[in-house]
Parts: sequence; structure tokens; C-alpha cells
Amino acid sequence: MASRLALNNIIDGANSDTRHNSLNPLYAVLFSVGFALFYSPAVYALPMLMFRVWQVVTCAVCVIATIIYLAECKIDAKWVSFSCFFFVYYLYSSLVNDSNGWMVSILYNTIRGFGFASLVCLGLSKTPRECILGYIVGGLVMCGVNYVTFVIFKDSSSGMRLNTTLQNWYFLGHDNETVFYYLPLSAACFFYGAKYSRRFKAVGFIVLVLTIVMFVYLKSAAAMTVSVCFAVFVCFALARDGSRKGKWAFLSMRQTVFIGLFLAAAIVVLAGSDLVISAVSSYGKAVTFGFRQTIWGNSIEALSNSPLFGVGFNDETTRVAMLSFDHSHNVVLQVLFQSGFFGFILFLFMCVSNTGGSLLRISIDRSEIHILSACMFLCLVAGCVDYYPDLFPQFFPMVLSSFMVHSKSKSIGHHSTLLLPLTSSSDDQSRKLSLISDSVLRLD
Repeated sequence: MASRLALNNIIDGANSDTRHNSLNPLYAVLFSVGFALFYSPAVYALPMLMFRVWQVVTCAVCVIATIIYLAECKIDAKWVSFSCFFFVYYLYSSLVNDSNGWMVSILYNTIRGFGFASLVCLGLSKTPRECILGYIVGGLVMCGVNYVTFVIFKDSSSGMRLNTTLQNWYFLGHDNETVFYYLPLSAACFFYGAKYSRRFKAVGFIVLVLTIVMFVYLKSAAAMTVSVCFAVFVCFALARDGSRKGKWAFLSMRQTVFIGLFLAAAIVVLAGSDLVISAVSSYGKAVTFGFRQTIWGNSIEALSNSPLFGVGFNDETTRVAMLSFDHSHNVVLQVLFQSGFFGFILFLFMCVSNTGGSLLRISIDRSEIHILSACMFLCLVAGCVDYYPDLFPQFFPMVLSSFMVHSKSKSIGHHSTLLLPLTSSSDDQSRKLSLISDSVLRLD
């Protein structure tokens, strides 16, 4: 009797997991539209009326997503930390400092922070497969449009803006900026390919190859370096996956994120050292890196005048007057400059609550988790020299890993069967049979 009950529990759990992985096309389309809106076009990329309509629609989707999340889901630390950080980063720091930034822009970005947190947490809690696929489809559409503008304007001075700046400007922004879109998109493709459809691994490789080609052509040193490093790591991870050599050691998402932040702080401290100067000189970037040193020094000086809440969100003219540029060109300094140490503590809280615990040794079937960790780490490495917190899609791999890293456990007698939140639909039947046969052997 006990054996029969245990077998029924296993079969019910496997059937429940299979139903959980069935794809709802309507939800996938809705998430695709929702996530696409967070790949905000640059202001010069659209006629002003279309750009304002984009912003209004984005705000509407953010409000709706937040209302649905609050009504349908249990509020957790992931959503609270994400929302609190962007509330302080944009709105609270600006109110405290009486900054001269346009209040509509401040409220717009604050709403986007709440909306993105709500959309991701709602999707991964209720319909993870549709949420991940929606992120991929929305990202492919928007990054595809950006790539088309690169192909069209790649030989034009400064790209779509046709001005005299050193940066190359396209549909989603300038070259280094878009690496925070392309790498997370590629990582999500590999994750989806491991869990649902192997064909998406090919999509991930295509995205990654095209990304590398673009950054090599544009000679974007930071973006090119992290993209190539990510490609090498993905090949290594998938090769290990295919070899079935068992467990292998790699840092967890939380560890990689904090190492990335440490490097971002370290490069500011060591900016004038021979090691850093020789490294940037090898890329032929000594002049632009020297300008970054000036920006970093100005950021620290501005922070010293308002250390607790930073300077808030100011208009571009004021930011340029403070920094000699419109942002701090470093993830740590950018957060500190705009929201002070209070905002930086919330940023660390967001990183802690949206990353899994210590996973130094993980089964090889979790190489996709390692790929997400490597993606976030390399985004932060790129953030050592250029960073924009309002590029919300960059945070998706981090939040995704925090939802997927914990397995659900079902006790059966004195044994424990681990059921992953996501499994490949092609393996459902074999997984059921394996669970049943293993349980029979154990119970007998």
C-alpha cells in the first residue's frame, strides 16, 4: 500500500510538472510585447510623437503589471529590493536634493523600475516558460532592429546621430551601451535551449556571433572583450555538458556579481597604476580612459558633497557641468553619484535578494545557470568603464537564476526526489519512467 501511494505521488508530481511546462501562446505574446517596451529606443531614433507614445504605452504596461503582481502574487524580497532601489535611485534622491531633472522623466524611470520588477516576478512565478520566451522574442525584435540600423549606418560618422562624437549611435543607443542588451539576450536563449527547446541554443549562438562581429567592426574595446569572453565560456560550458563528466566547480551568481562590483571599484582606485595603463594602452584606448579618470574624479568630488543620497537625477547640462560627461562611466560610481551610499546599500540588497545562494559545485545539467552567472559577471566587467542602470533587460539573467536555482523537494518515505522548476518537454516521458523505476527499486 505504501509503495503504491509513493508511486502515485511521483506520477502526480511528474504530470503536474509536464502541465506546468506546456506553452500558452497568448501569454508568450503578451510577455513579448511587455519586455520589448523595456528596450527603449533612443530619443533620436524615432519621431518625437512616436517616442512619447512609446513612453505612455510603457507606463501603462508597467502600471498594469504592477497591479496584477500585487493582486496575484505574494510580495517577496526580489520585488521589494528591485523596486526600492529604483525608487531611491530616481525619485527619492532627486526630491531630497531638489535636483533640476525633469520630474516627468524621474517618474517615468521610477515607474519603469516598478514595472520591470513586477513583470519579471509575475512571469517567473506564474508562467515561467512564457516569461522567458517573451523576454527572448521581445529582445530579438528590438535588438534585431538595432542591428539593422548598425548595418545601415555602420560607415556613417557617429551612426544615426550624424554628429562628431566618438561613439557610434544606433536605434537602442551607442555601441558600448547595447552590450547590456545583447549578452543577457544570448544567455536567456541558452537557458531556454537547455530547458525547453534545443533549437534556441542555435539562436543564442547566432545572437552572440552577430554581437561579436558588430563590436569588432566598431572597435568597441569593452563590449568586444566581454562578448568574446562570454562566447568562450559558453563553448566551454556546453562542451562540459556534452562530455557528461559529472560535477564541476564554478562561482554562483551571487559570488560573480559581487566580484564584478569589486572589480568596478578596484579599477577606479587603480586607474593610475602601470598595470591598468598598460592594459588599456594595448587596446589603443589610453586617451579615452584618461578622460574616464577625470569623470571618476569628478564623480567622487560630487559624492563627497552629498554622500548619503547622492546628487539625484539632474538634467544633462547639470550632469555635464558636474562630471564633464552625462554619467559616471562606472557601475559603482554611477549608483553612488546619483543615489549616495543609501542607494548603493539598496543596490547591494537587490543583488543579494535576486541571486541564489552559494553553489560552488553544481550538477552538470545546470551549466545553464553557470551561463547566466557568467553573463551577469561580464556585464559588470563592462560596467567598470561604462554603465546605465536604466537598461532594465540586463537584470533578467540575475532574477531568472534566483527563481530557477532552488529545486523543489518532495519526500517519499525516507527518500527525497528533486523536481526542477523547469524541465525539457522532450524529456518528460523518460523522466517519469526514470522516477518510477528508481522508486520501485528503493521501496523494494
